[in-house]
Amino acid sequence: MKPVRGPLTVKFQRTDLPFVKPPSREQLLARQGQGDIYSQRLTKHLLKQLELQRSIPDSYPFSAQVIEFGSDLTLIGLGGETVIDYAIRLHEELAGRQVWIAGYCNEVVAYVPSERVLKEGGYEGGGAMKYFGIHGPFQTGVEDRVIQLVHALLEP
Repeated sequence: MKPVRGPLTVKFQRTDLPFVKPPSREQLLARQGQGDIYSQRLTKHLLKQLELQRSIPDSYPFSAQVIEFGSDLTLIGLGGETVIDYAIRLHEELAGRQVWIAGYCNEVVAYVPSERVLKEGGYEGGGAMKYFGIHGPFQTGVEDRVIQLVHALLEP
């Protein structure tokens, strides 16, 4: 085991991750009572959001955090349940640095898919969003927005 040295640097920032266009009130009213219990709950939740807030969120304020122990170790904390593609890409792009990458940091919004997973669709690509009360999925470009945020945090 090797000790890590400072100086300690901690940075935190957010970026908006846009969702696909939310359904209209008319579309939601037409969906009432359709689908499984979770789809029905989501429809009810979104109608309530429209009633109280007059809109459905069109993005999520995603957070990332970087903790650096000098040049010995960099911890990267990503919000949400990020898929493995983020760790693979960041390890490749930050080759030569000792980097630990973790999801579920500071918040859990839902799965945060890479472009590959988003294109595949399915549960992680957007199907699970209903369990988090989100109309989802995210728009394409989500992976690059997350990676750009991390690189911005790593700048001196």
